[in-house]
Amino acid sequence: MARMTDAEPERARIIQPILRLKRGSASGLVRVTMILLVMSGSAAAGHHVLTAPEALRQVEAGTLVLIDVRSPGEWRETGLPHGAVAISIHDPRGRDGFVEKVGRTVSTGHRAATICATGIRSERARSWLLGAGFQAVFNIREGMLGR
Repeated sequence: MARMTDAEPERARIIQPILRLKRGSASGLVRVTMILLVMSGSAAAGHHVLTAPEALRQVEAGTLVLIDVRSPGEWRETGLPHGAVAISIHDPRGRDGFVEKVGRTVSTGHRAATICATGIRSERARSWLLGAGFQAVFNIREGMLGR
Protein backbone atom coordinates (compact mmCIF):
# COMPACT_ATOMS: atom_id res chain seq x y z
CA MET A 1 0.00 0.00 0.00
CA ALA A 2 1.36 3.44 -0.95
CA ARG A 3 2.22 5.81 1.87
CA MET A 4 0.30 9.12 1.99
CA THR A 5 2.30 12.30 1.81
CA ASP A 6 1.51 15.28 4.04
CA ALA A 7 -0.34 16.94 1.16
CA GLU A 8 -2.59 13.94 0.41
CA PRO A 9 -5.32 14.63 3.00
CA GLU A 10 -5.57 18.24 1.81
CA ARG A 11 -5.80 17.11 -1.82
CA ALA A 12 -8.48 14.58 -0.95
CA ARG A 13 -10.43 17.27 0.92
CA ILE A 14 -10.37 19.44 -2.21
CA ILE A 15 -11.07 16.68 -4.74
CA GLN A 16 -14.06 15.05 -3.00
CA PRO A 17 -16.45 18.00 -3.58
CA ILE A 18 -15.33 18.16 -7.21
CA LEU A 19 -16.21 14.50 -7.68
CA ARG A 20 -19.64 15.06 -6.09
CA LEU A 21 -20.64 17.82 -8.51
CA LYS A 22 -24.03 17.05 -10.03
CA ARG A 23 -24.17 15.99 -13.64
CA GLY A 24 -24.60 19.07 -15.77
CA SER A 25 -23.13 21.46 -13.20
CA ALA A 26 -19.66 20.83 -14.55
CA SER A 27 -18.59 19.02 -17.66
CA GLY A 28 -16.32 16.00 -17.41
CA LEU A 29 -13.49 18.05 -18.89
CA VAL A 30 -13.86 20.74 -16.21
CA ARG A 31 -13.86 18.08 -13.49
CA VAL A 32 -10.75 16.42 -14.89
CA THR A 33 -8.99 19.79 -15.23
CA MET A 34 -9.81 20.74 -11.65
CA ILE A 35 -8.59 17.38 -10.34
CA LEU A 36 -5.37 17.61 -12.35
CA LEU A 37 -4.70 21.08 -10.95
CA VAL A 38 -5.17 19.78 -7.43
CA MET A 39 -2.98 16.73 -8.01
CA SER A 40 -0.23 18.83 -9.61
CA GLY A 41 -0.16 21.04 -6.55
CA SER A 42 -1.32 24.18 -8.35
CA ALA A 43 -4.52 24.37 -6.35
CA ALA A 44 -3.54 22.37 -3.29
CA ALA A 45 -2.12 24.00 -0.23
CA GLY A 46 0.68 22.50 1.76
CA HIS A 47 3.85 22.34 -0.25
CA HIS A 48 4.20 26.10 -0.54
CA VAL A 49 2.89 27.15 2.88
CA LEU A 50 4.83 27.78 6.07
CA THR A 51 3.34 28.47 9.48
CA ALA A 52 4.47 31.60 11.27
CA PRO A 53 6.52 29.60 13.84
CA GLU A 54 8.23 27.62 11.03
CA ALA A 55 9.06 30.83 9.20
CA LEU A 56 10.43 32.45 12.37
CA ARG A 57 12.75 29.49 12.99
CA GLN A 58 14.06 29.67 9.42
CA VAL A 59 14.49 33.47 9.53
CA GLU A 60 16.44 33.17 12.77
CA ALA A 61 18.58 30.40 11.26
CA GLY A 62 19.33 32.61 8.26
CA THR A 63 17.80 30.19 5.75
CA LEU A 64 14.74 32.27 4.81
CA VAL A 65 14.01 35.89 3.93
CA LEU A 66 10.58 37.00 5.20
CA ILE A 67 8.89 39.67 3.09
CA ASP A 68 6.01 41.65 4.62
CA VAL A 69 3.92 42.70 1.61
CA ARG A 70 1.35 44.81 3.51
CA SER A 71 0.94 48.55 3.09
CA PRO A 72 3.10 51.16 4.88
CA GLY A 73 0.03 52.13 6.93
CA GLU A 74 -0.31 48.56 8.19
CA TRP A 75 3.39 48.47 9.08
CA ARG A 76 2.94 51.67 11.12
CA GLU A 77 -0.08 50.20 12.94
CA THR A 78 1.39 46.83 13.89
CA GLY A 79 5.09 46.94 13.14
CA LEU A 80 6.92 44.30 11.14
CA PRO A 81 7.27 40.62 12.00
CA HIS A 82 10.61 39.76 13.59
CA GLY A 83 13.31 39.70 10.91
CA ALA A 84 11.00 40.74 8.06
CA VAL A 85 11.84 42.99 5.14
CA ALA A 86 9.14 45.55 4.27
CA ILE A 87 8.31 45.47 0.54
CA SER A 88 4.71 46.44 -0.17
CA ILE A 89 2.71 44.68 -2.86
CA HIS A 90 1.02 48.08 -3.34
CA ASP A 91 3.89 49.45 -5.42
CA PRO A 92 2.91 52.32 -7.75
CA ARG A 93 4.41 50.30 -10.64
CA GLY A 94 2.32 47.25 -9.73
CA ARG A 95 3.74 43.76 -10.10
CA ASP A 96 6.87 44.89 -11.92
CA GLY A 97 7.77 47.42 -9.24
CA PHE A 98 7.18 44.91 -6.45
CA VAL A 99 9.23 42.16 -8.12
CA GLU A 100 12.05 44.61 -8.89
CA LYS A 101 12.24 45.71 -5.24
CA VAL A 102 12.26 42.11 -4.02
CA GLY A 103 15.00 41.32 -6.54
CA ARG A 104 17.19 44.02 -5.00
CA THR A 105 16.86 42.31 -1.61
CA VAL A 106 16.54 38.59 -2.34
CA SER A 107 18.33 36.55 -5.01
CA THR A 108 16.11 34.30 -7.12
CA GLY A 109 17.79 31.20 -5.67
CA HIS A 110 17.31 32.14 -2.00
CA ARG A 111 14.36 30.84 0.00
CA ALA A 112 11.74 33.51 0.72
CA ALA A 113 8.33 33.70 2.36
CA THR A 114 5.64 36.33 2.02
CA ILE A 115 3.26 37.51 4.73
CA CYS A 116 0.35 39.98 4.82
CA ALA A 117 -2.62 40.42 7.14
CA THR A 118 -4.64 37.32 6.16
CA GLY A 119 -2.65 35.41 3.51
CA ILE A 120 -4.42 36.64 0.39
CA ARG A 121 -2.01 39.34 -0.77
CA SER A 122 0.97 37.24 0.30
CA GLU A 123 -0.24 34.39 -1.95
CA ARG A 124 -0.55 36.85 -4.84
CA ALA A 125 2.96 38.15 -4.14
CA ARG A 126 4.25 34.57 -3.99
CA SER A 127 2.71 33.88 -7.39
CA TRP A 128 4.28 37.02 -8.87
CA LEU A 129 7.71 36.06 -7.55
CA LEU A 130 7.48 32.52 -8.90
CA GLY A 131 6.47 33.96 -12.27
CA ALA A 132 9.55 36.19 -12.17
CA GLY A 133 11.88 33.23 -11.69
CA PHE A 134 12.23 32.97 -7.92
CA GLN A 135 12.64 29.29 -7.04
CA ALA A 136 11.51 28.71 -3.45
CA VAL A 137 8.82 31.11 -2.27
CA PHE A 138 6.41 30.23 0.53
CA ASN A 139 3.25 31.84 1.86
CA ILE A 140 2.51 32.42 5.54
CA ARG A 141 -1.17 31.59 5.08
CA GLU A 142 -2.40 32.63 8.55
CA GLY A 143 -0.91 36.09 8.04
CA MET A 144 -0.40 38.66 10.74
CA LEU A 145 -3.94 38.19 12.03
CA GLY A 146 -3.44 34.47 12.63
CA ARG A 147 -6.38 33.24 10.56
